[in-house]
Amino acid sequence: MGESGFQFDEATVKSELEEILLLLVAHREQDTHGKGLMGDLAAVFDTRLSPGTVYPRLHDLEEAGLLQAQELVRTKEYRIDDMEGLYR
Repeated sequence: MGESGFQFDEATVKSELEEILLLLVAHREQDTHGKGLMGDLAAVFDTRLSPGTVYPRLHDLEEAGLLQAQELVRTKEYRIDDMEGLYR
């Protein structure tokens, strides 16, 4: 729990996970892979979501054309594919 005593409810984070992931990817310039994003979720929202929750959402965002994945040796890094499309 943060210094203010406020903590995000895990159910709320899960229900808004796609939007949160897009914001996290847009905010970062590197390390936008699933593990880094899961670390951000833990640090910012004090929520530890499983890879089985996070990775399917990242794949859904990629399939929807909102993220573009770059295959690396053992991971994928994500970036916003269409910034204007986020605001439609």
